[in-house]
Amino acid sequence: MEEVVQSSQLFRFGTFELDLRAGELRKSGVKLKLTGQPFQVLAILLEHAGEVVTREELQKNLWPDTFVEVEHNLNSAINKIREALGDSAESPRFVETVPRRGYRFIAAVSGTADLGRRVNTGGVVSERVDSGSVHQRPVGKGAGEPSQEPSRFSKTLKYSVAGLLILLAVIALWMAERPRLAVPRSLTRVTFDDGLQIGVSWSPDGRFVIYSGPDVGTKFSVKAATAENAAHTLPPLELTRGARHLVLLPGGQKLVFLQGEMQHKNLFVVDLESGALQQLTHIPADFDVRDFDISPDGREAILERAQARSHVVAIDRSAT
Repeated sequence: MEEVVQSSQLFRFGTFELDLRAGELRKSGVKLKLTGQPFQVLAILLEHAGEVVTREELQKNLWPDTFVEVEHNLNSAINKIREALGDSAESPRFVETVPRRGYRFIAAVSGTADLGRRVNTGGVVSERVDSGSVHQRPVGKGAGEPSQEPSRFSKTLKYSVAGLLILLAVIALWMAERPRLAVPRSLTRVTFDDGLQIGVSWSPDGRFVIYSGPDVGTKFSVKAATAENAAHTLPPLELTRGARHLVLLPGGQKLVFLQGEMQHKNLFVVDLESGALQQLTHIPADFDVRDFDISPDGREAILERAQARSHVVAIDRSAT
């Protein structure tokens, strides 16, 4: 069933009247200069006099396919309406600004018009599309309610946000998987002895490094230096050729090293403050130790045998 909505095309408020059919705003019968979008905004506000019309609703009615400069266009339209009515935002008599929401026509209005209103006529929605015609379309459940279909702007915004999120995810994945470039490091020389310096070991607290001195003869002195190139005092110590590995025990006060003849050495520990020396192992003469290491807790040592068939032997320091 089709039904045409008949309505008044004239709104009156104060000394003004807005004629929808003629597209004119008049004051005391004199036509005022207000056309285009400002005229349409005023017509919508008059239709909903006393109600808040949100900025989003105005945008959907007047700029459904545009999201660029909508705010500017709407602000400009409101300013032209107020100029034509002699109204102001500070002390409004007609158009009131509702902060962060929209606008409300606050003066008394006589006359009504169905600008874009819809009524259910037996499963058909009648919808005014201009000032003189009605468009009808079938509807399902909920007919008579304002259309909730998202505008083209809303769809465009959703697709844009989704695309941006996907792009950011791709960039994050690429950043996570790309090869990391090596950061250049600066080098600082710590020792300035002549000859070869090897067997370097940091103290546990990082205050100094300990190493064996220049490679001269069969005996090598043990030295230490701070990271600032300053000498660090140690008790007099010598290592034997072929056994120049140094290990500082937890706490950094005691140093373990190999000492003895070329082919027969034992583990010794020296207190770096008092200089007290203690032999840790009594290895058989046929056991030639090539290298060793100490467990992180300082309780066990492992020895590498240098014979034709090499062996690794663990020693419990607490039992020595």
